[in-house]
Amino acid sequence: MQPTLLISAPVAGMVYLNGRFAGECAGDAPLIYPVSPRGPAYIEYRPLESGARPLARRLVLSGGVPVGVPEDLYCVSWPGGALEVELDCEERPRVRFRSAELPEGAGEPEEIPVPGGTLLLGAIGGERYAATLDADGQLNGFARFSRVRHTGDGRLDCATDRNDTVGHAVLERWQASGEGLRLLSSEGAWTHGAPRWPETAENTAIAAFEAAILGLAGEADMYLAPELRGRNLPKSLAGDAIACGAVKYAPPDAKSAVALFTRVADRHARADCVFFRAVPAGGNQGPWQLTALWSGAS
Repeated sequence: MQPTLLISAPVAGMVYLNGRFAGECAGDAPLIYPVSPRGPAYIEYRPLESGARPLARRLVLSGGVPVGVPEDLYCVSWPGGALEVELDCEERPRVRFRSAELPEGAGEPEEIPVPGGTLLLGAIGGERYAATLDADGQLNGFARFSRVRHTGDGRLDCATDRNDTVGHAVLERWQASGEGLRLLSSEGAWTHGAPRWPETAENTAIAAFEAAILGLAGEADMYLAPELRGRNLPKSLAGDAIACGAVKYAPPDAKSAVALFTRVADRHARADCVFFRAVPAGGNQGPWQLTALWSGAS
């Protein structure tokens, strides 16, 4: 099957493929373009607005699948030959603090003295970061969180949202010092203070797999009809998947399905359809129960 590229970028821009103008793309409006299943596809991006930089990359395909994904591209292979290509072309200036260069996209930090060194707190890509410098000003610790608060003497209260359907989060306590960042404790929590149980059949299936991926077998089980519980079914189907979401690009099928995403290589994931049946049956975790789950290979 001939592969089709679906190219998107965070800022609207023009795309040239193999030296020819192919069209425009944006974050919510991908350029759809068929390409050869074998050989290189030369992708050139020229931004039409501020906030992004030009980009030119070679993406080599074999059988419609990328042979390695170059820097600044992220790919998802979908059933039926669709290859989603996201261009990572946002402008992210690098910040230097004294002699330490912070990771790309890190904003100017707040400086806090801690035992034996310095704690830096700042923003990065819609999140917050904590970094530590040793007594010589060298960067020796860096971590990202959804929220972080310094409570004194280098102690940090941090929260990380899982960004899943129900709203799982992790609360952590860290100790910052001139020796780096050290995790003190960790516990589960809810991003919004309480779970937001799924209201649709599709989101119920997604939530079940997300819970399984997070290792919450009991929670995953409670999305299932009673006769399916106790068999670890969502986890067995999820396998090594790292995420679950709606099916965006796949051949038409009358059966209800969601997509499981598995890491193939750096910056490349594969989406596999897993099918489900659901019935209205009010429970503690939403108004739907899953009565069947099976993979596309079944």
